[in-house]
Amino acid sequence: MQPITAARLETLAAGASQDTMPEVVFWSTWVTTNYYHMFAEFMPTLHATLCKYLGRCTHDAHASFQLVDLLPVPKLLDWPAWFHEALACFTTAPYLHVRSPEVAGRLVRIGSGWMGVGSSCRARHLCGSKVPMASTTPRATIERQQMQLWRERLGSCLGFDTQAEASTSPPLVLLVNRPQQQARHLENAEQLLQAAQGTLGGVANVTLRYMEGLTLREQAALWSRVSVAAYVHGAALSNWIFMPRNSVVVQMVLRPKPDHTHDVLFTEHMELDLRGVTNWTCLNLINPKHSNVHLLMDRLQRDPTWQQLSGRQQAAVLRHGDCSVVPPRRRASQCDRGWFTLSANLSMQPRLVNAALSQALMQLYAKVGQSPPPGLQRLWQQLDAEEQSALQRCTQLPPRLGPGKAR
Repeated sequence: MQPITAARLETLAAGASQDTMPEVVFWSTWVTTNYYHMFAEFMPTLHATLCKYLGRCTHDAHASFQLVDLLPVPKLLDWPAWFHEALACFTTAPYLHVRSPEVAGRLVRIGSGWMGVGSSCRARHLCGSKVPMASTTPRATIERQQMQLWRERLGSCLGFDTQAEASTSPPLVLLVNRPQQQARHLENAEQLLQAAQGTLGGVANVTLRYMEGLTLREQAALWSRVSVAAYVHGAALSNWIFMPRNSVVVQMVLRPKPDHTHDVLFTEHMELDLRGVTNWTCLNLINPKHSNVHLLMDRLQRDPTWQQLSGRQQAAVLRHGDCSVVPPRRRASQCDRGWFTLSANLSMQPRLVNAALSQALMQLYAKVGQSPPPGLQRLWQQLDAEEQSALQRCTQLPPRLGPGKAR
């Protein structure tokens, strides 16, 4: 390796295409294609870094600094539409990678350049040593004020009211599903919708939606009106930042106890991060029966780890969700989080989902200081003890926020 002096650089630059960028922030996306990790973890971290160290804390429709990705092997240079929409909340300049045609092979003179991640972040895989797959260098959770500013940046950019309260007259209950081929599809979603409308029809408006095909702005507009959302653990979790104050989420977890903790961690962290900001709270509806989970066999049959299992071992996984038959070094990544998170669909009992929705509505009314409609608690009381144990509060409820006050 040879150091390049200023004089040598001028020699190398002779005849080369040149460009000038007054201000550049170097960044690394890492998980480029994953909506949740990018929008709910990495982008709030980028916001916190820009705000704390560069004073760029709010949405500026005229900001033009350049974001440049340094990821060594970019997973995707043809960024999805939501990615561009989200980054437009930071700067009007197009997002570039160091290998993008706009800069590759060119001499770029940078007026001021910034690189690195600040002392606080919410990227689960990089922020602390107390969670799986985390860095050995822990970082603090993003401060409450920063989370409020991140939400306000998005509200200004995408056009939703950050001070809106979750409606109780009547509440809007959103049941979210995803296409079957994407996995974590709710197989009996239409049945659950009809059951919820029949049970809660006089109390709440219940609707079923898919997020595919919606722009980021359209998703923000929808979720900012939702009082209670229910979905299978997945990318929909990202839209928590759009939900109105005092709203509630029911997350359906695919793996029965005691293998449910991976999915639960995400909602626990998010509830804590929004404590005192929106008072967003969540309930985890943990699948009580392994028979409710249906693995996508076309994916499994192409998986080398699956192919190495004997017929008896494969039957143990399919019938009982037994990952102990998988070699230890691949057990967590392939079976627990691979097959049963990324390659499985779910069906849930309507009465259990209705009871969970009723509890979420009860929580909503309690947080806004109103008496709930009669009959909500009765749905819960009709469940037996085993069914009731499937529903867990994410954390202890934070203090109730008064109207228009974000502390």
